[in-house]
Amino acid sequence: MAVVEASVRINAPLDAVWDIAADLDAEPRFWKGTLSARNISRDGNRITREVVIAFRNKRCMQEVTLTPKSRIDVKFTEGIIVGSKTITLEEDGDHVILGTRWDITM
Repeated sequence: MAVVEASVRINAPLDAVWDIAADLDAEPRFWKGTLSARNISRDGNRITREVVIAFRNKRCMQEVTLTPKSRIDVKFTEGIIVGSKTITLEEDGDHVILGTRWDITM
């Protein structure tokens, strides 16, 4: 597995950052490797969805768990990617630290 981690400090309130990060339908606008995303089912904070990634337009299935204003856990369950992506949000004064950790195999 390859592990990639990155973070950014954002000058915005937590609520505003969460509203953008948790808008799963808008993911292709912010994650350049995601061409499209389609939610298949939702049960509370758990979403099953299909995404098409920019690598050869391959389809992947995901299970997403939202922990409001704290983290987004994505498990790749089918397709060219195996592993997980975790997005975290932490308040730091008037800023938010937005982190991501990919632990994947292609």
